[in-house]
Formats: sequence, structure tokens, C-alpha cells
Amino acid sequence: MNNRIFVVLIAILLHVGGISQESLFTQQYIDTFQMRPITRLKLKKFKEVLEKDKELKGWSKYYSLSAYRYFSSDYNKDSALYFANKAISYFEEFGDMNNYQQEALTKPYFILGWYARLEENHRKAVEYNLKGVELAKTMQRLYARPSKYLPYFYRDIMYSYVDLGYISSAKKYAHYLITNDWYMKREGIYIYNQLGILHSYENQLDSAKYYFKKGLTTLEKEKEEPDFIEIQETLWINTGNVFRKSGNLDSTLYYYKMANSDKPYIESKRLPNRSLISLLNKKASLAYLDIHKGDVNNALKELNAIRDSIFTNGLDVVSREKLDLRILLSETFIDGYKKGGNYRMAFREAERKNVLIEQLNDLVLKENIEELQARFDLKEKENEINELGILNAVQKAKIRQRNTVLYIILALIIIFLLLVYGWVQQGKLKSKYQIISLQQRLLRSQLNPHFIFNSLNSVHGLITKEPSNAQSYLLKFSSLLRQTLQNSREEFIPIRDEIDALRNYLDLQSSFFKKFDYQIEIDNSNELKEKLIPPMFIQPFVENSIEHGFVDNQNNIIKISIGIDKGKKVLNCTILDNGQGYSKAISSSKEKRDSPQSSNILKDRIMLYAKYLKTDAFYRIKGRDQNIGNGTTVDISIPYIVEY
Repeated sequence: MNNRIFVVLIAILLHVGGISQESLFTQQYIDTFQMRPITRLKLKKFKEVLEKDKELKGWSKYYSLSAYRYFSSDYNKDSALYFANKAISYFEEFGDMNNYQQEALTKPYFILGWYARLEENHRKAVEYNLKGVELAKTMQRLYARPSKYLPYFYRDIMYSYVDLGYISSAKKYAHYLITNDWYMKREGIYIYNQLGILHSYENQLDSAKYYFKKGLTTLEKEKEEPDFIEIQETLWINTGNVFRKSGNLDSTLYYYKMANSDKPYIESKRLPNRSLISLLNKKASLAYLDIHKGDVNNALKELNAIRDSIFTNGLDVVSREKLDLRILLSETFIDGYKKGGNYRMAFREAERKNVLIEQLNDLVLKENIEELQARFDLKEKENEINELGILNAVQKAKIRQRNTVLYIILALIIIFLLLVYGWVQQGKLKSKYQIISLQQRLLRSQLNPHFIFNSLNSVHGLITKEPSNAQSYLLKFSSLLRQTLQNSREEFIPIRDEIDALRNYLDLQSSFFKKFDYQIEIDNSNELKEKLIPPMFIQPFVENSIEHGFVDNQNNIIKISIGIDKGKKVLNCTILDNGQGYSKAISSSKEKRDSPQSSNILKDRIMLYAKYLKTDAFYRIKGRDQNIGNGTTVDISIPYIVEY
């Protein structure tokens, strides 16, 4: 009897203890609940626990985990979006998560950002991902360990900025990723490829080659899996494209041949539209190889098929990636037509390419302006968040220590105002420089047509008067034109490059047109090293001396003196000629109704650089003897920067 009573008492105690333990650890169970993998059975159990006890906090976590399950396992977009939005709205309304549970909210933000990017709503995608970044950083501080979610938010922000054309912002997030060893072991190859593309967009070809080759080196350590085969082909083609831009034919052919080996092309299931672009790039590289093998007809047939595919699949919309593909295709068409001797079609294709380049330039300008506005809006939002955080801290301080709250508020307000003032000033300076930079590019772009127009007039005259010398002139002219256009793309170029272009121009003019001698004197050429100046400053003045100063072919001479003034940080250049003189040249120019556009552009450029670099930049033209008319002196002071 006693034994029976003892067993009953033990059973009752165990039952009560089990109930007590369940009630004590249920909230802890909710807080620390992890599901790997997330299954329907586990979610059902989690939901039952919440339904049994209405005091438990965890519904936002349940909706978050449900959203991730539909996203990662069932691939049910509608259900994933429903539960993701439900998780966030429930948390914002009821705040039913403690700090440890909030880590689950990173999943809904990631899901919403992912689908927004697939729908090409990139600004909304960035907004969701930035919220995820903020939450991931909070969890990182709470747990005192790196967040595994953070690099994936950075990755998606980077890709959204790429599609928006915000190149600087995309590069910033790509550089965040390459510092994360854990992430780079998984997807580093793709980030190296993307960094190479971003640098090639900005014509930073050496940096683009570095990152493409970095990706190829990383691939050598990996197995030949389908996705790796696709990215390997893409890296080969991208590397070949960069070498093609820099004019290295041998390296271009090498990497194109590597991309077009016997391995089949594997289409990625991640982003099918990108796979199509990669496939068309590969086919274009194969056509390029055919052209250089002499199989021009087959190459042109393949190129026309690629162009048809572009229009059939809707890739003719204006975006940087698609315009790059179409420009590359036009360049390959031009090579093919030239190789086949069809110069008329090559000329038509060149016109098509020029239209595409104009569209690309307009797009880049628009995207740069939008990026500036986006950065400004983002900073405003960050300031609002910081301001709310400060107000919250002040309220807590009032409860803890009322006697010192006034001093704390004053200190925080002063610090905040100083930070805002500093940020506003920095933003003004940055925006000012970017505006000046854009103006500078627009002004420079007007110089190239001016130079080309004058040169083509010279070609016309040469063909009429001396057709036997026309071919030689055109070869030299094309070389000079390539050098001039290359220099005009850069904000600053080495002084030696400017002098080389000037010397080539003088050789061309003195050999085929007006007979004259010239001298270029450099004061201490060693000081020119590592110094950069804005391009296309000296050549227009020399051109004026030749065109307007020399009226006959007897004993004409131009002397050009170049020196460095370290104190003022300027390059001083003096141009002397023994032509008809400044006053007569002006009179002659007015009679011919010459446009002063070039002079106005040079004046505007010098004013912009003097303002930006805070130097005494100027140019001055005067006749050496206006009554006799025996020459003109031009003094130019050009600011320089030092290349480190």
C-alpha cells in the first residue's frame, strides 16, 4: 500500500514539474528556436506553441520563417511575399520581438529586396536591402560576431546599383564584399567579374584586367561545375573585350579562343536574361575570331543573327550593359566589312555605332545625376534615423538622471549641429566638384568636333590638289585622331602625352600643307615626370598660328617653350610665330567670319580649372609688333596636378 502511494506521488510530481518546465522555457524556446532546414512540421509545432499561450511573443518570427520556407524550398513567390510583408507589418504594429528574435526579420527584407530586383524595381530593392543592412549590423553588435546576412544584402545592393547605372555606389558595395573572406570563398568569382565590368565602364582598363584575371586565378582552384563553366567563359570574354579596347589584338584573340573552346555553353538558372547577354557576347567573340581567320561571310552571317536575337528578345532597350553589347557588335561589323572590302557598309555601321555611343553618353549623364540625387536622399534618411536615435537616448537619460539631462541635451544638439554643418559643407564641395567635372567633360567634347572639322577640310583640299599624298596623310591623320580622342576622354593626362600629340600635329601640318619649321624647347624635362595637365590646351593656339598667322610659305617658324612653375603649380607655355601678326590675323579672321567657339571653350575651361584648383590659370595673346605685323606671342598658364 505504501509503495503504491509513493509511485502515485512521484508521477504527480513529474507531471507538475513537466508543466512547470514547459511554462518556464516556452518563451526561451521561442527566442532561440532554429530550424535547419525549415519544414512544414517544425513550423506547425512552432505555431501551436504560440496559439496555446497568447502571452508569448513570436508571431513576427513565425511569419519570417514561413516566408523564407516558401522562398527557398517551395519557390512560391506569392506566398513568400505575403508572409514577408506580414512579418514586417506585424512587428511594426505590435513589436512582438525582443532583440534576439529580430535576427529573423532579416529574411523578409532579403526576400522583398530579391523579388523587387527581379521585377526591375531597383530603387525599392535598395530600400529593402538597406533596412536589412541596418538590422544585420544591429545583430552584429548584439552578438559580437560577423553577420552572415550582411554580405548578401551588400551583394544585392551592388547589383541593383549596377542596373540603375550608379557605378560609384556599386563599386563601393563590391569593395565591401571583397573584404569579407567568408563570402568571397563562396561567390568571390562573381564579385571579381563585376568589379572588372564596373572599372571597364569607367575606362579604367588596367583595373578591369586586374579583377578579371583575379577571377580567373580563383577559378583555377575550383572544380568544373556548370555555373563555374559559365562564369569562366564570361571572364575570358570580358578580359578579351578589355584587351580589345586597349588595342592589344594578340591578347584579345587569345582570350576569345579560350572562351570558344570545345566546352559547351551552360545557361545559368539564376538570371536567364544575363545568360542570354553572355551567350550573345560569346557568339560575337566567335564572329570576331572568324573575321581574323578570313571567314568574313560566316562572321557577318553570325553577327546578323545576333542582332536579330537582340531585337527579338527585347535587348534593344537603353541600358548600359545592353548598349555595350550593341556597340561591341557594331565594332565587329565594321571590322568584318573592312576585311571584306565593303567600305560603304562599314561607313553605315559606323553611323549606327555613333548613334549608340550618343545614347550611351546621354544615359551615363542621366545616371550620374540620378546617383547624386539618390546619395543626397539616402543621407537625408540617415540623418533622420540618427536624429530619432538621439531623441530616444535623451528620453532615457531623463529617467536615469534628471539633474544632468539639460547638459546632455545641449551637448548632443551642439554635436549634431556640428556634424550636420560639416556634412552639408562636404556635400556642397563634393557636388560642386562633380558639377564642374560634368561641365568640363561637356566642354571638352566640343573640342573634338572642332579639331575633326578642320582636319577633314584639310583632307578635302589635299585630295583635290595633291591626291598622291592623300593616303599618307590619312594614315598619319587617323593616328593623330586616335591619340587626340584618347586624350580627350581623360580629365588629366601626363604632360609628355600632350607634348607628343602636339609634336605629331606639327609634323602632319608642316609635311603636307603650309611649309614651316617648328621648335619645342622644354626647360628641365625631368620636372615633367608624374605631372598631369588637362588635355587639348596648347594645340588650338598652335592651330591658330598656322591657319591665321602664316599667309605664305617663306621662312615660317613656330617656337614653343614649356616650363614648370612649382611655386604656382602651373605649366607655363609660350608660343612664338613670325606670321602676319595678331592684329592682321584678327582682321583676316573677321573677314572670313570665323566662329569664336574654340576660343570661348578654352576661356571657359581655364576659368573652371582656375576656380577648381585655385590657381592663377590664364592665356594671353599679343602681337610682337602690330604695325609691322611680324608675329604673335601667346602665353598660356595651365594648372597641373601631381600623380602619386
